[in-house]
Amino acid sequence: MPETTEQPKGGFHVWEYISDELNARRWDKEELAKRMSVDEPEVALTIIEFLSLGDIRIELGETVAEMLGRAFGTSRELWLRLDRSWHASQKDQPIE
Repeated sequence: MPETTEQPKGGFHVWEYISDELNARRWDKEELAKRMSVDEPEVALTIIEFLSLGDIRIELGETVAEMLGRAFGTSRELWLRLDRSWHASQKDQPIE
């Protein structure tokens, strides 16, 4: 019988999902930024850099979730749920 691994309590920070998608699609941060915002890729790149920090104080807003959904072909709600779920699991964790 194959081994199963448990997902850590609280799931993963949204950046973990983004990073996995970047690797799977062979995109870099600049490519993601272009796909997030055709008009202002430099703003999108700044947002990506902040998300990559994995700071629990940074929460995804609806606009950024919409941009991620556009880039990855998913829904805004998917990214909001991932982010809210992770943040809810971190409420009792100390801020480093």
